[in-house]
Amino acid sequence: MIDAETLAIFRTEADGLVESLEAGLLTLQERPGDRSVIDQVFRDLHTLKGTGGMFGQTELAAFVHGFESAFEAIRSGTSVASPALIAVCLKAHDHIMSLLAGERPGGAGTILADLATAVSGSAPADEQILPEVPTEASASASQESGAKTIPMMRISAERLDEMMDRVGELVIAEARLAEIAARSGVPALVSVTEDIQRLASSMRDATMSIRMTPISSITGRFRRLVHDLARQLDKPIDLVIEGEETELDKAVVEQLAEPLMHLIRNAADHGIEDAATRSRLGKSPSGQIRLSARQSGGEVEVELADDGRGLDEARIRAKAIDLGLLGLDADVGSADLQRLILSPGFSTAQQVTELSGRGVGMDVVRRTVSELRGSVDIASSSGSGTRVVIRLPLTLAIISGLLVEVAGERFTIPLSTVEEIVELPERSGPADASSRFLDIRGRLVPTMSLREVFASPPAPEMFPKVVIVGASGARVGLVVDRIIGSNQTVIKQLSPLHAGVSTFSGATILGDGAVALILDVATLVNQSKRPAPIERHLQEVLA
Repeated sequence: MIDAETLAIFRTEADGLVESLEAGLLTLQERPGDRSVIDQVFRDLHTLKGTGGMFGQTELAAFVHGFESAFEAIRSGTSVASPALIAVCLKAHDHIMSLLAGERPGGAGTILADLATAVSGSAPADEQILPEVPTEASASASQESGAKTIPMMRISAERLDEMMDRVGELVIAEARLAEIAARSGVPALVSVTEDIQRLASSMRDATMSIRMTPISSITGRFRRLVHDLARQLDKPIDLVIEGEETELDKAVVEQLAEPLMHLIRNAADHGIEDAATRSRLGKSPSGQIRLSARQSGGEVEVELADDGRGLDEARIRAKAIDLGLLGLDADVGSADLQRLILSPGFSTAQQVTELSGRGVGMDVVRRTVSELRGSVDIASSSGSGTRVVIRLPLTLAIISGLLVEVAGERFTIPLSTVEEIVELPERSGPADASSRFLDIRGRLVPTMSLREVFASPPAPEMFPKVVIVGASGARVGLVVDRIIGSNQTVIKQLSPLHAGVSTFSGATILGDGAVALILDVATLVNQSKRPAPIERHLQEVLA
């Protein structure tokens, strides 16, 4: 009897093999004569069969053996990896996934028979099969060249989360110790505290680097999704992925997969036109969906763009009026109108299909990104496509923060969003719309008084400061009473009772044991984008 821990080890290894198998099959469809890809697929099958047999997965091992036997014809060059054969191979891959999930799906014999038929019906490739070229990913290549291999160890996600929690508590304890040492003035205690701070900082960085994972860990499923959507919708669609090496906290990456899948489905179903329509419009018959990721400061930008028909603003406006989101005579800009597609239950589809039409997908995107303390921007041009940009923090656990004071209370601003700090100039006369803007090197930046935002008594300090922060491509100046300094901030989630308070993204414990709320900069910036009519007029005049 195999115990649960051993089965978990098998499942982890098997998951990696089937993911590699799927990627190889999709690549083989594009390059049917690539020997290195053919051999990679065969190795994945052979290893999966052996691993399954070793761990007592006899049904899995038997099915993969039949799969491997059929694929041998491609490996030997007697058959070619035609699109029809790849389609059956992907069905076999899905059957393997079901077996790994503990299901007992039927149809194994039918799939293997279809494989045999597809192999026998595939004529040998006209072109010569390319020789295998060793790559950095080949284990065999490094052994032949004598290169040193780095030992790898699999660690469960739960242990990583537990380690991160302990490091977070260590950072809090280190901050408290630093404050005690500073008050005591004992040189020996200060010296030891500095050593502990250095070690805690190194441990924090090392632990966070372990949690970081590249976007490529989820892009494989998107290739398969686009492959299936193209066949289902009868539209030729190409998926281009850039920046797969960009890293994010593993928790962020895992939660990002579902919203991206919804965006890809919408782009394929609503955005990309059919081949005939695209040719008539002078476009390439094959539509393109581009997924790109890049790091920008303390956040990561993930962009999904298509070259389809773009958003129909007239239909969006009509639907918004029908749902009561807009009045008949509402004056709404293009950007705000397009953002309405993120509303719950909002859909402009004329009929409900298996892919879309219920208005759920974009709501999932908005809600998930909001829970990740991120933001979503939409830009669309009629006939030229739609671009959705998701901005997310690098990590959800520990950040560097700027500690500020407002009306005697302390708050933390994520340091990655801070661009600069300036003095608030003295005003003469009563406050008006112009007093809500600062001229920062020739550019007008709107300001927000945090005393007003928090409904605090209007008794500011003598020399208030303005913290210029940026998010979603925009800037705003946050007026605070005092700058206290920077610190390492361990993010603690707010209770469910405070889930509706959008101004704050969490809380942290300070060195003296007090609690400081963490400002949600993206929310504050979005608030500044919706100025009053007089302020909007001022922006237009002074722009």
